Order: sequence, then C-alpha cells, then structure tokens
Amino acid sequence: MTMAIQETLLYSAFTGLSLAAFQFLHHVQPTPYMDEMFHIPQAQRYCAGRFQEWDPKITTPPGLYLISVGVLHPLSQWLGQVLCQTYHLRLINVGLASLTLIILYRISEQIHGGKHYYDAQQALLSSLNMCLCPLFYFFSFFYYTDVGSTFFVVFMYSLHLDGRDWCASFIGLLAVSFRQTNIIWVAFVAWQRLGPLLVHNIHMHMLEGPHPVKINLDTRGQVVELLEGVYFLLFDPRRTWRLIRLALPQVGGYLLVGMAFVSFLILNEGIVVGDREAHVACFHPTQVLYFCAFCLGLAWPFLLPLLPAFLTFGRRHYRLIIFQAILCYCIVDVYSLAHPYLLADNRHYTFYIWRRLLDRSFWSKYLPIPIYMFGAFGVLHNLKRTNIAFKVSYPVFVMVSLTPQLLLEFRYFIVPYMFFRIQVPPTSWLKLGAELAFFLCINAVTFYLYVQKPFEWEHDSGKVQRFMW
Repeated sequence: MTMAIQETLLYSAFTGLSLAAFQFLHHVQPTPYMDEMFHIPQAQRYCAGRFQEWDPKITTPPGLYLISVGVLHPLSQWLGQVLCQTYHLRLINVGLASLTLIILYRISEQIHGGKHYYDAQQALLSSLNMCLCPLFYFFSFFYYTDVGSTFFVVFMYSLHLDGRDWCASFIGLLAVSFRQTNIIWVAFVAWQRLGPLLVHNIHMHMLEGPHPVKINLDTRGQVVELLEGVYFLLFDPRRTWRLIRLALPQVGGYLLVGMAFVSFLILNEGIVVGDREAHVACFHPTQVLYFCAFCLGLAWPFLLPLLPAFLTFGRRHYRLIIFQAILCYCIVDVYSLAHPYLLADNRHYTFYIWRRLLDRSFWSKYLPIPIYMFGAFGVLHNLKRTNIAFKVSYPVFVMVSLTPQLLLEFRYFIVPYMFFRIQVPPTSWLKLGAELAFFLCINAVTFYLYVQKPFEWEHDSGKVQRFMW
C-alpha cells in the first residue's frame, strides 16, 4: 500500500470518527454551552448580515465568525436554506481539525523528511497524535476559537518552511483575527526567517576578520557567538544596512502584519476587544512553569526516558540546578496567582487542580518544582536538533506568550505545545503508540465526564452544567 493511500485512509478515518463523535456530543448538548453562548449568537448575527453588532462580553477578534460566514453562506445559497445553527457552526471546527492533521503531517515532512531517522508512517502517526492532543481534540467539537487559531498558526509555519513567507504572513493575519496573542507567534515565525540570515551574516563577518574562524557546535557557544555577532553588527552600520536590505523582502509581510496590529492597538486602545476587566495583563511567570508540567504530562513517552540524563546533568551541574530550584521557589512563592474565574468555576478541571493540588496547603504549591524543572529540561533537550534561531527564541516567545496571562487555562498552552511537539523526531513506534493510547484514554475519560456526569448549581437549578477543560 502506497503512502498516498495510507494518508488518505488515515485522513478519512480521522474525519469519519470525529464526525461520529461530533454527532453524539451534539445530541447530548444541542444548545450552546459555556463560551458558545457568546460565540454562536455573534456568528449568527454575522450570518444575518448584522456586522455592526457586537457582544461586549466577547474578548477575541471576529475571525472565527468571518470564516464561518465565508464557508456557510455559499453553502446556504447553494442549498437554499440557512446553515448557521449551532450544529453547522460546530462543524466548522471539526473540518478545521481535519485540515490541521494534513498540515501537521506536511510540517513533519518539512522538518524531519530526508533525515536518516525519518519514517513516513511514524510521521503520519505522530501527526495523528498531535491532533488527538486532549485539549485540541476536545474543542474540535465546540464552537471555540482554539482549533481555528491553532490551524492558522501551524499553516503559517508550514508556508514559512516552504519559503512562501508572504503567503505565511497573510495566514498569520488570519491567525491574529482568531486570537490577538497569535501576533506573538507571527513574530516567532518571522524570527525563524530572520534568525538564519543574521547567523549567516555573523559567520561572514567572522570569515572576513583577521583571526581564525571557530564555528561553535554546542548550544552555549552558538548563543555566545550570536550575541557577539549582534553586538558587532550594532557598530557596523554598513553591514547592518546590508542585512536589512536582504531581510526586508523576506520578512516584509510579517512587518506589515505587525504594523496592522499596532494600528489595531491604537484604535482599540488596548489588546482586548470586549470585556477588559476580565482579561487584564499581569506578570505571571508561574504560567511558564505550569506549561513545562503540561508538556511533561502530555509528552511523557518522549520526556521520561530523559530522566537519567537529567539526574546526570544535576550531578555535574549541581550549582546550576540549585540556582534553578531557588528561582522556581521564588517564582512559585511570589507569583502563584489565581484569577477569580479559576476560583469560582467548578466546571473546569483547572479548578480542581488548583484547589486540590496546588492550593491544598501552604506548602503544596512547592511540591511540583522538580516536575517543572524536569519538564523544562525535557523540552529544551528535545529542541537540540533545531537550529540556533529556534533554540534561542522558542523559550523567549513562550514566556512572552504566557507570562501576561493571569488565568490558568490549558487552552493557552496548545499553540506553544504544538511548536514543541512537532520538533520531536518521530523515531519510535513504542513511544508513539504509548502517546496514542494515553491520548485516547484521556479523551475517553473527558468525554465520559462531559456526557455522563452533568450537575446543577444550587443558584441556577434546572440548568445542566458539564465538566470540560
């Protein structure tokens, strides 16, 4: 059986099973639930052509609604009936999830294809696993912005890897129209184009120098080399101008997206579109630690085998480990912040994680510090095959993306997790199989709780509440 046939069969099976799951979940909850109570009426206003109306409770741009209208309106015209009910709107995300699978497999080919370890079947399974990531897959069946946001971000990245950066920047604009914080990932992808140009320029500067050239191969040496190169460029206007002229044709599209975003900030007088009181930026570095634990929890088949290496690293660099532990302790001690939503809404799993684990006692929040440290080690270790531009920038952009968020919300971790996970080489059937089995179990449990364990609030009796991420 050729790979093309295998790909088609997998795409068809994933879409078919997702549609079956969607039919069941929609039958259980046919009316808008949770954030859908804002998103679905807003989309229906757009379907009716009332584009000037806006629900002030919505805090994200209208990209999801515009895409929905762009897909459903022509179908409505063709079929002669209005297709803008809850059922049809939710189907948009089922379709976007299937398209995400195709894009992720394409990215896996772009990153790992041609390497000595590459196996197309393993890459296909790895891509399937990423689409079955419990956070991503769960919201594939609801009218939320997460699936569309993730799809357009990874699509942008794939176009960048193909060298089509102007197309990538346009897709990046669509990603920002789903969620404002995606401007960070547009900048990240722009740096993936600019970074190698900068490194090449630095190497050319070294070759022209009077001293013998030493190309560093280890990460620390590459970082030092990069910083020194940037320093020398600052005092060499001629070379800096040459780099700018070389870079502008390649990153110009991303700059235009950035300029458009700055214009939006000025006109909107801030980044939040609607309810600003509920989404106030803050300094919350503990989010990065939560993200490290999140990556360890999902990608454990790839990270747990690194435990001996982590322990060896700790013995050899015990001063650094002690410093990191103290730093984590200080961050957790000072910045274990809780959004009012986290404390009040018992429909989300994070409510129970916070209440029963992190905030159980005065010392319980410190217990996961070794998990945070090992998770960070595992993530960075799995990025060792990436180029210096990616290795240096990924942690920075993760911090910029997550640190301003007060609310502990696992959905915010989906995009940075995808960028990490797709860099992991698909080389082991055992690890990929363990990941698949784990994700299927988690999805089964979360869907079971959603369907079979509804409850009611005392102050809102008669209205069914359900557990979700």
